[in-house]
Amino acid sequence: MMKRWVLVAISLTLLVSLVGIASCTEVSTTPIKEKGAMPRELTGGEKAKVIELALNTPEVREWLEKESQYKASLEWVAINYENPEPYEWSWERIFEYDEIGKAAELVSEWTVVYPGVIIRFGEPTQFNIQVAVDLNTEKAVDVDMWPPRR
Repeated sequence: MMKRWVLVAISLTLLVSLVGIASCTEVSTTPIKEKGAMPRELTGGEKAKVIELALNTPEVREWLEKESQYKASLEWVAINYENPEPYEWSWERIFEYDEIGKAAELVSEWTVVYPGVIIRFGEPTQFNIQVAVDLNTEKAVDVDMWPPRR
């Protein structure tokens, strides 16, 4: 029970911090539901929602029980659905949050750009989880996990 309260407190602290930062530089991205739609910068509320949704995925919740120290950063995730067999998608490319222009260049009939979050656990980083989110459905569309590069 105590772990749950600690998790809630950490999550709320992170959300309040991000909303405060976002209010200084208002940014807004339409979460892309339809293939070919162009991304736009996210509002402060949308940024907070993307992070909240990412923190509530089963994979992230599992790691939050093990490791209380983490950093969450917004990013863009371009996913191509042209030839998905045998996987759910053909390819994926990650962009820093301020690289929205580069991410938008990849938008096509088959490529969708989603807002995402990279969560780095531990200090120094022990494990990473990347979550791409569709704000229209308020669901994670892709979750990737990996240890940090050394």
